[in-house]
Amino acid sequence: MYSWLLDAFEPGTVADIPRPETSGSDLVPSSPAMSVEQRFGRGFMVPSAEETPARSATFGHEGAGGTTAFADPGGGLAFAYATTRIALGPPDTDPRAEALITSVYQALRTG
Repeated sequence: MYSWLLDAFEPGTVADIPRPETSGSDLVPSSPAMSVEQRFGRGFMVPSAEETPARSATFGHEGAGGTTAFADPGGGLAFAYATTRIALGPPDTDPRAEALITSVYQALRTG
């Protein structure tokens, strides 16, 4: 889906998607012991520049248990990771997904 979005949408539309529109505590994954902060652009989750400077213009969604998918318009990259073994914790904290994402970006830099 993310690859299709990058190919099918006009560049101006793609550039507008990651513009933050809402942010705050997401009541679904949050609990009294831990607030899970999330930001959304035009229909997709977007990272904060402070959290992920290298991917600040990406958009996608972090799923339960470590599953994640996103598009990086600047890098021309669509990425998805799905797991059958759930990692406990808030979204965007699965070290397996982060290791894969880091490896993909390293491979793209070294070509």
